[in-house]
Order: sequence, then C-alpha cells, then structure tokens
Amino acid sequence: MDKHCSKCDADKPVTEFHLRCGGKYFRSWCDGCSVAHLRQYRHSYKDVALNLLGGKCALCGETEREFMSIDHLNGGGVAERRRIGTNKIYKQIADGLVDLTEYRALCRNCNDSIQMLNITPNEGTIGEKRKMCSRCELSKFIGAFKGRSSYCRACRKQHEQKLKIQAFTVLGGCCVCCKQTDINKLTIDHLNGDGAALREKGGHAGLSLYTKVVAGEPGFRLLCWNCNFSAFLGHGICVHERKGQVQGAYGL
Repeated sequence: MDKHCSKCDADKPVTEFHLRCGGKYFRSWCDGCSVAHLRQYRHSYKDVALNLLGGKCALCGETEREFMSIDHLNGGGVAERRRIGTNKIYKQIADGLVDLTEYRALCRNCNDSIQMLNITPNEGTIGEKRKMCSRCELSKFIGAFKGRSSYCRACRKQHEQKLKIQAFTVLGGCCVCCKQTDINKLTIDHLNGDGAALREKGGHAGLSLYTKVVAGEPGFRLLCWNCNFSAFLGHGICVHERKGQVQGAYGL
C-alpha cells in the first residue's frame, strides 16, 4: 500500500510515514521529508545562536559548524537538555531569551574532553556509611564507589585510563580521519553503526569496550569527537571526506 507525500510529491510505501498523535491517520509528509525539515529548522536556529556566541570554538577556534555545540558555563547542561531539548536551547539563545554570558560555543572535541577531565569526587555527607577500597586500601564514603564495585571511583578511573591508552594504541593512536592524537579528544567508534544499540544491551562502553579492543575484537575504529559526530550526521562519513579534504579515511 502506497501513500502520497505532499512535500516531495512522490508515492511511497506507508511504512515510510509516521502515524499522527492520535494513532489513526498517517502524516502527510514521509519520514525523509520530515527529518530534512526538522534538520533545516534546527540548523537555522543553531547558526544564529552560534553567531551570537562568536561563531567559533571558544577554546581552539574551530569553525566547522557540524563540530560545534553549546556549553553551559555554570553547568546544568544535561538537565536543561532533558527538560526542554537541544533545539529549544538554540532557539532561546537565537531569540535573545537567555543571558549569553551563561553559554559559550565549543567544538565537540573541547566540550567532551572538558567533561572527562572535570571529575568531581563525591566526598559524602556527615553520617554516610564508609567502605574500604580493595585497590588503594583507603576507607571512603559509599558515594565514592560505583554500584557494588570494590574499587573506588578514583582507582577505577586510573585503571580505565590505563586500559583506554592500550585500546587506543591498538587502533592506531589517532583519529583515522583528521589524525587528532589528544587522548582526551578521541573515542572508539563502531564500524557497523550499532554502538548505541550495543551500549543499551551492556558490555560496549568503558572498561568492557576497551577490553574487547585490546583483545583484538574487530569492528572498531578511532575517531575524535568532532569526526565521530560528523560521521553520525553523514551516515558514516565525516564532513572532511564529504568535502574532499581527506580520501578513503574510513576503509568502509
């Protein structure tokens, strides 16, 4: 069964149309047209917002728009994105509804590396139970441990960092696209594009992922955060390769 898309003026299978909120009728636009319109809507506000914040990364000067993001100078970015969504944040900045001094533009490399480096240990509160770390053999508040782990967060982070360096070395030690080598700006990408689904099932993040890479399990590559997000937008191909700045960087 086919349905006519009023946007692209083409007949397409009904499986390419989403149901309306009521669940009885299909939308008049196909999924492809709806997604394209949403991206155009988002990018229009994103461009205005980024221009108001200087148009480039406040730390490294990167100007490629696909790499850019909004950083909350006073923290609270995760909570605000969950509450109103990323698009609404761009719109509020573009419409002048918020104080611009509370935000800055950062590329994803700088933004994500800052999040990894700024780790605030949980010192606990008066009366909170304590637990002995089996690695450093120090008594610490329960909040300093992740779940039932016998290692405190600090020791776990040290162990994870050591294994992370080994995994990154196995994958070449640099981004396969732009050759970025700063370990805090690199991330492991799943070649099959199924990273999010595997992380939901468990076993494909942090220590478990690094262990798989060190053991020689195939299906991974090393990208910087910028190229990783750009490859997500470009269906596996970064903007560098789409613009012809690199050739055949991905081996796909």
